[in-house]
Amino acid sequence: MRFLRLCFFLLALLTAGSATALPILNNNMVAYINRISPKDEKNLNKLTRYLVKPYGSDYEKAMSIAYYLASRVAYDDYLYQTNHSLSLKTRPKKAKAILKNKAGIGVDFASLFVLMCQKAGLKAYMQYGFVLPAEERLQPHNKREKKHVWSYFFHEGRKVYVDCAFMSGGRTSFPTFIKEQGQKQTRSNTDKMFANKIYPINSFYFDFDYASEKQLYHLQRIEQN
Repeated sequence: MRFLRLCFFLLALLTAGSATALPILNNNMVAYINRISPKDEKNLNKLTRYLVKPYGSDYEKAMSIAYYLASRVAYDDYLYQTNHSLSLKTRPKKAKAILKNKAGIGVDFASLFVLMCQKAGLKAYMQYGFVLPAEERLQPHNKREKKHVWSYFFHEGRKVYVDCAFMSGGRTSFPTFIKEQGQKQTRSNTDKMFANKIYPINSFYFDFDYASEKQLYHLQRIEQN
């Protein structure tokens, strides 16, 4: 029942073993993002303005937003695995809470990406669906485990898919952190541990297509209308 954790583990292995698996990361953009003032990060409007300021195209603006989310927000494996409600996995937290805790599940990444794109004047949308091994069939009994939410926007008449959760190299698991600390911790205290972390970015998941994902990572996506 640790499907998404397994997905991320396999993605890391495949990425490390293949020099051609990922598109080239825009290192200049990453450097610009990393210069952001911690003060500006606390305000969603200031954060968005900073991220898109140097860029003229909607494509670059969306990429900058996605890079920021993927490098600053960790995937909350504990929350996903202990959340047994299918509907709750499609109900995002408030943007302020995501930015404060720096952790979320797929729907949190997707909703914040869409919101920030909208603030930047881009039209972006959430895509509901499922992610599962390429050889596996979606069945009623495994829908909860395979549920996922990602996003997309349109550029030059083309639908551009973005999965900030799969882009993110950060992983959190609350019980694991308690064990590692060897003392009692509150969730708020552990959240502070993630606040200033910068995670590696899996650049494949900005402007990706399902066929390439299936070929590279042996995963299939099923959209839910």
